[in-house]
Amino acid sequence: MGRSVSRLRNADEVFYYDASWMGQLTDPETGEYLDEWDETGDQGRLDFEWALELFQDQAKEALPSLFTCDRWEDLENNIVLENDFVEVAVSEYCGLVAVSARTKEPYYSHDDYKANLAPSWLKKVAGKLQKAGEAFGTGLNRIGTFSNGEAVYKRKVV
Repeated sequence: MGRSVSRLRNADEVFYYDASWMGQLTDPETGEYLDEWDETGDQGRLDFEWALELFQDQAKEALPSLFTCDRWEDLENNIVLENDFVEVAVSEYCGLVAVSARTKEPYYSHDDYKANLAPSWLKKVAGKLQKAGEAFGTGLNRIGTFSNGEAVYKRKVV
């Protein structure tokens, strides 16, 4: 059975990006991309770390209540940002990055208004998270899934 990039369980918002550029070598003199990739994987790791930091910085600038964190759900979803309302995770699989966000489970007993505020807040700021995610590459729309589990994506029209 095929598979696609992972996302948070119960994600309210998911954005996809083509990160196939990661690991592509550049000409040291001109800075232009070559049709060659780093065979060791070191450049790809550096590119991903750089894009992740840029994503976190841009998201925190757009949404100052977010703060950086680093914990994992399952083996593939790295929760990298959160606040009182949401968790934001990044996962990567074969050059495809998913940024997923979900409201936190209501752990409030005396603050029930926060449990109702979280979904509204996330829906309101989803566009800012999606824009920050462009640090990983070109945005994609998921248009369907084959019966074997493989997903199909289409580049977003700008």
